[in-house]
Amino acid sequence: MTTQTESYIKHHPDDWSFTSKHHHHVERTVQPVIKELVKWVTQTVPPNPSSVVLDGACGLGTVTAEVKKAFPNLHVLAIDSSTGMIEAINRHANSRAWQNVETKVLDGGDLTAIPSTSITHALACTVIDLAHSATAFIHSLSRVLAPDGILGITTWADPTHPSISTPWTKACQRLYPSFKPPLVTNPKWTTPELIKENLTKAGFKDVQTKQVYAHWRWSSAEEMMEWFFEGGNPVCKRWHEALEEVGGRLGDVRERFREEVEREYRSEGGMLGKEELVNLTIARK
Repeated sequence: MTTQTESYIKHHPDDWSFTSKHHHHVERTVQPVIKELVKWVTQTVPPNPSSVVLDGACGLGTVTAEVKKAFPNLHVLAIDSSTGMIEAINRHANSRAWQNVETKVLDGGDLTAIPSTSITHALACTVIDLAHSATAFIHSLSRVLAPDGILGITTWADPTHPSISTPWTKACQRLYPSFKPPLVTNPKWTTPELIKENLTKAGFKDVQTKQVYAHWRWSSAEEMMEWFFEGGNPVCKRWHEALEEVGGRLGDVRERFREEVEREYRSEGGMLGKEELVNLTIARK
């Protein structure tokens, strides 16, 4: 891992392996928008039997699952830098009897193991704005995409993640008024204009972005507390660090955070819910 980074959080593949057993909360949140992105990508460039889909930074396999629902026989290459995530998607592939799914432990910033122009559809969801080098990742995706291939990405529209940071900030400021929410995702990928600029610089064309809402849902405040404090997600760790930077201690604000979550989140069908804006983007090679 290089020392220079575009990421606003500290993270290593081992961190994502640790949090893989808690990551279903995140993937449950983004699954509907990923479904919409997969539909948009495949309607724009309909796959054929020779198509190859890249699921970049596959996590637990939400992109692959949506591709397999619509195109069961399509070849999917799912990659992730985390062995824990790759082990998880392999379990899902076996339990769901997915065919033509290949998995590899690969960092998106270095896709030299994938031949140039070998991918027809590349998807990278909830990763570009967390990547150590979004620039390298995007350029790698451009290299592996075939001529007239299509890219689909998701990025968060607010780099503070207000669905989580708003109750966390209110809880922290009750004891530590100087606390400010840190940026946790890269602000250079937050707007359609910035996304188009970044992708155009990397050689992409016909860039289109639409903004939709993802919906965080929790069975209870306690479920969210467990994910936030014990789940090991590197984004959550950055929020913890921000509190420590003003002299705070996690134990002092835990109960206050639960109270703020219950105030901020709506009750939706027996779940606590809150929406957050996401960018869906497609671009052509």
